[in-house]
Amino acid sequence: MGSEKKLTKKDLNKMAFRSILLNSTYNFERMQAVGFTYAMAPALDKTANNEEDRNTRYKNHLNFINSHSYAITLIMGICAALEEKKESTTLINSIKVALMGPLAGLGDSLVWFTVMPIIAGIGIQFAMQGNIVGPIIFFLAFNIIGFLIRFGFLHGGYKLGVGILDKIGDIGDKLSRGAGILGMTVVGGLVASYVSLTTILQIKSGEAVVNIQTDMLDAIMPKLLPALYTLFVFYLIRSKKKSPTMLIIITIIFCVVGSLLGFF
Repeated sequence: MGSEKKLTKKDLNKMAFRSILLNSTYNFERMQAVGFTYAMAPALDKTANNEEDRNTRYKNHLNFINSHSYAITLIMGICAALEEKKESTTLINSIKVALMGPLAGLGDSLVWFTVMPIIAGIGIQFAMQGNIVGPIIFFLAFNIIGFLIRFGFLHGGYKLGVGILDKIGDIGDKLSRGAGILGMTVVGGLVASYVSLTTILQIKSGEAVVNIQTDMLDAIMPKLLPALYTLFVFYLIRSKKKSPTMLIIITIIFCVVGSLLGFF
């Protein structure tokens, strides 16, 4: 599955520079997918066998992805190595899904909640004294750290991807399956964390009141309704081929009607 078209440091640096525009095409359907594909373009253009192969690879990277704006370049580097080795789109997608959640959490905790507040605090100390050095320090440090992470993670991801591929040999299918399982685990965690759906229905018998949500559904399984609605959405995507836009409309109608009927 090897390829004679090797990516150079120049190609990887192009990808890192392009990643700066990652969120410029952010949307609520596929989030960072367009920006991710734009950043991957130098690798895809160089490693594609022909026009048809290139178009297929481009289309594959337009699938949903959302991660930390800086740390996501680690995924780009790994994907570049996988593309160079002509690995399957299934393996590439599985690794993207498996890594985007953990990297988002890692990037948020290290960059936004640790490094940036420290830098901002230093800059504020100067600014409060009327020193123009304050905002300059923050501006320079903010961008220098951002560039170091973007370039460092991308080059590191590429080396990591090549190293892994040289070692795994014929176990690509097992790795793909494992990454897929990890990815589904991450998605399950996201459902529990971000999908909010509860009912206010109650059953009254004399003076006794049974809250369906807390006394029944939560007793069976916490977050049961979000899980069921997610499965319903999955059914619409898988079996009915509904588009994300249609799913949003269905969700809005479901919520509005449920609220009017006193379910939510």
